[in-house]
Amino acid sequence: NNQTPPVLPPPFPEKMAVHGSGPSADVASEFGVLVIDGGEASLAIAPPNYGQLPGVPLHKVARVQSNIASRTRRGGQSAARFSRTRQLEELEFLRKVAARAAEEFSSVQGLVLGGCANMKHKLVAQLPPLLRRRISCIVSLSCSANWIGLQKAASQVSVARKQHVQRLEGDVVDEFMKCAEASDTGYEWICYGEAETEQALDMGAVKLLLICDDHKNLQQWTKMASSCGSDTTRIQATTDSSAMFCRGYKIGAFLRWPVKPLLEDMQDMDGIDPENSDSEASTVAPASLENTLPWLRDALQQAGYDETSAEALTIGVDVVLSCDIRSPEERFSDALELLQGQEVPPEVLEEFCLLVGDVLGDSFSDDSWD
Repeated sequence: NNQTPPVLPPPFPEKMAVHGSGPSADVASEFGVLVIDGGEASLAIAPPNYGQLPGVPLHKVARVQSNIASRTRRGGQSAARFSRTRQLEELEFLRKVAARAAEEFSSVQGLVLGGCANMKHKLVAQLPPLLRRRISCIVSLSCSANWIGLQKAASQVSVARKQHVQRLEGDVVDEFMKCAEASDTGYEWICYGEAETEQALDMGAVKLLLICDDHKNLQQWTKMASSCGSDTTRIQATTDSSAMFCRGYKIGAFLRWPVKPLLEDMQDMDGIDPENSDSEASTVAPASLENTLPWLRDALQQAGYDETSAEALTIGVDVVLSCDIRSPEERFSDALELLQGQEVPPEVLEEFCLLVGDVLGDSFSDDSWD
């Protein structure tokens, strides 16, 4: 399938999981803390559990001193010249702090910025765009930008982290709702309802499971998703869209590939009597693919796919090739489209065509993988 999956807000799909199994990077990541005034700036890292568990320390990582002249000018200097010199010194200091912040906070999930007067706001304009977008909150302080100032600003980390998680949940639910309402290809990249979602999990097609935080079988679904290599986001009814999800859908998922056509085929299979089915639509015994599928999994990993993605994609191909209500040619075409839709390298597709052609028959052209 050559359709393009929906573009989700960062950090999906790599690290969107929150409140559940999987990497949960958005909750577990560190937060940066920066305080600044006219004399200095101090930077620290707040570990994942800072403010939630007692005894978790705040790690100071840098201190930048200012060379900004005093507001009192020396005799003989014009007011305009003194003001310009001071502004240049202030700008140099802000840029130095911004550069150090970009270096120290390259991998933080969020940033708490604090300080007295306007220096903290002036610093925002000098920060790189990526770090600027990571600012979770700005705190006004009545103390200096020293260790005490860092500790006071860091007291807001737990609140900032909670707000950050809620924003991520809101983003992913909004995208889910957008796909659910779409009449184009976006609809095919999600599933919902317990029956459909469970089937997609069994196929290895679920990338991210969404489940209402008060679902009666929350732990069971979370465990099932983890065993299938899927991440989980628990949705709390904190916004209009998340409340709508919890009232209506309750459970859904973003997919690695579209599964609705496969699920429809599986439903059709339930009404077929194997003894009375057309002999021309003969099936391929699983044993005949026992060499092809392990090869495909290994080839995908060698091509750069991680172990979970390679295994999930191989399972999807296995399901397609084993769909006995379709002809061998149709199964081959469906499997090839599935791999092409996941941008599998041409050399892997070529070898796949040769191997599957041997299994299903010689009715495929040499250029069918292009």
